[in-house]
Amino acid sequence: MSGWLLMGLPGVAYFYGCVRCHVDGNRPLPLARILNWKFVARRLRKYSEVAGNAITLPHFFSNRFHDDRRILSSVAAVHYLAVLLHLLRQLLCNVRQAFLHVVRASITPP
Repeated sequence: MSGWLLMGLPGVAYFYGCVRCHVDGNRPLPLARILNWKFVARRLRKYSEVAGNAITLPHFFSNRFHDDRRILSSVAAVHYLAVLLHLLRQLLCNVRQAFLHVVRASITPP
């Protein structure tokens, strides 16, 4: 799904326009975003102001659980790095696939 969202969806938006940019598997996604914004984000912001006005989630959890040694922040940093590297790997694999598709299409005789 990540390759489609990173590479395919912008291409569809460019080619067909934004009207055709829907992802069939993610129809409940806008509803989930709205519910998250109304219920979860409000509670997070209220407690964030009480717990030292945290801006990021690692800072929020460090303040909430009184983590003075920043173990939670370190775990979150490692997790973010792992997810970022995984997404980068998927992006590079999809770029390779697109490049090979274009090269094969241009090499084959008509």
